[in-house]
Amino acid sequence: MRFQVDKQKLAENNLFVRNVVRFRTFLLKHFKNEKIRTLIWGLISAEMVLYMLFGAGTAIIDFSTFAIMQAFLHVEPMIAHTISTILAILFAYITNRVFVFKSPKLGVKQLLLEFLKFSEARIGTYFMTLIILFIDKMTFNHPKTAKMIGLILTIILNYIFSKLFIFSKKEPKQNEEN
Repeated sequence: MRFQVDKQKLAENNLFVRNVVRFRTFLLKHFKNEKIRTLIWGLISAEMVLYMLFGAGTAIIDFSTFAIMQAFLHVEPMIAHTISTILAILFAYITNRVFVFKSPKLGVKQLLLEFLKFSEARIGTYFMTLIILFIDKMTFNHPKTAKMIGLILTIILNYIFSKLFIFSKKEPKQNEEN
């Protein structure tokens, strides 16, 4: 029974990937400009579509938690940001690991190291947004707008960090004995 479920998920995933590739091929046939074709090739991939989908889910969790804590619980913006970020990091790690970058199964130690690298990148963007919120508090006092600006920058930077440093497909280098 479990094998049938896994086959079904694989078939659905392959259908999704095929449709993304078909859409990209359709667009590439209609654009002759090489810069636009390169942009289409990079932005319309199954990985990027999944990242945007789960990134939107992460942003919804992050922003809605922040907004609810602000509106109903009257929590200080920087504390609300901290709590919403923790929830978003947990959701993002699981979805990025399993669905977007399809990280291989790891032992407990490697899994923990991967999560720590993921969290380090997120903590960096957490502090970036914290600075944006602080500057906003001292100037404009529009915390929801400041949080949205922080989220947009966070999504872009987190993709770069995840793709290049956290879930990269590179094989670990062997230690050479001299």
